Amino acid sequence: MNQYDKYVWLINDDINIELPLNSKTIYILNQHQPFRVQYHVLTSSIIFFTHDSPSGVIGKRNGQKVINLWHGCGYKDSIKRERSWMERKKCDFSLVPGPIFVDTKSKAWDCDREKIWAIGYPRYDLLLREENKAKTFIERRKGDNKILVFWMPTFRNSTAGDYPEAQIKADYDLLPLSSDIQLSELNKFCKENLIYIIVKRHPSQTVYSCES
Repeated sequence: MNQYDKYVWLINDDINIELPLNSKTIYILNQHQPFRVQYHVLTSSIIFFTHDSPSGVIGKRNGQKVINLWHGCGYKDSIKRERSWMERKKCDFSLVPGPIFVDTKSKAWDCDREKIWAIGYPRYDLLLREENKAKTFIERRKGDNKILVFWMPTFRNSTAGDYPEAQIKADYDLLPLSSDIQLSELNKFCKENLIYIIVKRHPSQTVYSCES
């Protein structure tokens, strides 16, 4: 018997989302129902989050567990900033993609290694499921090519607040490329060697000037 009475998902109403729905599931549009959000955050036994934790704003109740599922490898700037970030999130445990990040994040976040679990991210698991749409997408995109490459660079030129990456000035958007000529050379190399590259722009990245 499951010990939890209900499951609450905090979502935005401007996204197309597919979540499990049953008699125990409640959806809250967090932009338009702030008081319901606060109620469930304060009364929940366990809180999971992938970006910003509502408990970091409202406060963490005694006995409440907060699990950080996260969505990347973390910030790449100063240890001081990362520690400040983790303090605001107030996590009991945090997931990381692999063992190499246990040591780096325990130092950056100034927390015990035992609180960092190297078990990967749920969003990564979706790519490994045979029944997932990812397999069909990959097969369709790869076509007759030998190699399919996903290139997902962190944002550089951006309007994403005070993140250090947003302040980076580069001659070309797609680092480490430095010109349209190099982009053309890369494209030629890929054609000759049957390599297909998909570039996924970070949501906070401004539009690439090299895009056509």
